[in-house]
Amino acid sequence: MDQEIGKLRYEVLPKVSRGRRLVKLTTPFVYRMRHETFRLIAIVPKGFVSDLTSIPRALWPVLPPDGDYEEAAVIHDWMYSQKAIPRWFADAVFRHVMETTGVSWWRRCALFWGVRIGGWKCKK
Repeated sequence: MDQEIGKLRYEVLPKVSRGRRLVKLTTPFVYRMRHETFRLIAIVPKGFVSDLTSIPRALWPVLPPDGDYEEAAVIHDWMYSQKAIPRWFADAVFRHVMETTGVSWWRRCALFWGVRIGGWKCKK
């Protein structure tokens, strides 16, 4: 499997959403994955707004909203905003990107199961 992840660049916005800070991409953010049977190219456009991760505040000491999983969170938020992408697929890509960017196994598991259990609240 071949993959490439771009550099995530954003500015922190002065407003918040549900108590979480928002960020706006200052450049497009690209993730490419090539497998024997399929290819995935996610291009998150410049200007896309994300809350990074929707982690409950009580968990921030161990899982801050802007941890080493920011890239995966932005791709995941963008995929959730695309109505044609199934939630299960966005969640699987989220876990895969966390794995390829070196997020620890326990954080990957906690965050993946968090979106599998609670992500339905965000995906409309």
